[in-house]
Amino acid sequence: EYDFQDIRFQLAYFGGISVLALSAFRYFFNKQTTNRAILATILSLLVLILVWTFLFSIKRYASVVWILGPLVFALLINQIYPRFLSHKQAPIFILAGFVALLFTTVPDEIRRSEWSRLGEKYVEITLPDGFDYENALIVYAGGLPSAFIATAFPKNASHTHANAQNWSKKALDNYRPKIFKRVQEHKHNIFIVVFNQNKDYLERTIKATSQELNLAIDKADCRKIISNFDGSNHWLICPAKLQA
Repeated sequence: EYDFQDIRFQLAYFGGISVLALSAFRYFFNKQTTNRAILATILSLLVLILVWTFLFSIKRYASVVWILGPLVFALLINQIYPRFLSHKQAPIFILAGFVALLFTTVPDEIRRSEWSRLGEKYVEITLPDGFDYENALIVYAGGLPSAFIATAFPKNASHTHANAQNWSKKALDNYRPKIFKRVQEHKHNIFIVVFNQNKDYLERTIKATSQELNLAIDKADCRKIISNFDGSNHWLICPAKLQA
C-alpha cells in the first residue's frame, strides 16, 4: 500500500541489512563487536518489516519504519566512517540528503478523512433514522474495517462479527458456535453492518453472513450510515431476522 517514491522505507531496509552485514564482517574477520543496543534495534526493525510485509503491507501499521529510515541510513554511514561529521564536506552531503528527502517524502495518510475542525473524532457517525437500536445485536460482516463505528450505537447494544477474512477464519473457528448461539437466542433487533465497497462485495458478504448465521437479510432494506469517511465507499446497516 506504499509508494516507492518515498525512499525512507528503502533506507530503513537497505541500511538495516548493511549494518548487520558490516557488524558480522567486523566480528568474524577483525574480532570487533558492535554495540548491542544498535544490533537489537536493527534486528527488531528488520523483523517488523518482514512480519508487516507478509501480514499487512498497510503503511499506517508500520509508520515507524518510514520515520526511522533516514536515521538507520545515518547510522550506517557512522558505522562505515565514524569521523564523517568532522569532514569538511559533511555539511554539503547532509544538505543534499535533506533535499532528497524533501522531494521524495510522501505525506502519511494516517487518517481516513481530512480534519474538518479542531477536536474532531477519528470517525463521526450518524445512524439512519427509523431503526430501533436499543438492546440491538450489531453484526459486523465481512473483512473490511467496520467495528470502530461501534461507539455510535447505544451502550446497551451488543456486538459481534461474521464472514471474516480468509486469513483469520481459522483462528476464529472456536468462536463460531458461540456467535451462532448468541445470534439465535437474541430477543431484540439484529442488524448487519457491512462496508459497501462495491456491488459484488456487498452481495457476497450479505449472502455469506445470511448462510453463516441463518439470518434473513434483504438488501433492499439496507440504509446508508453517514460518516466523515463518506465518499464512493461507505457503510450500510441492514435489518436481519432469524430464519425458521
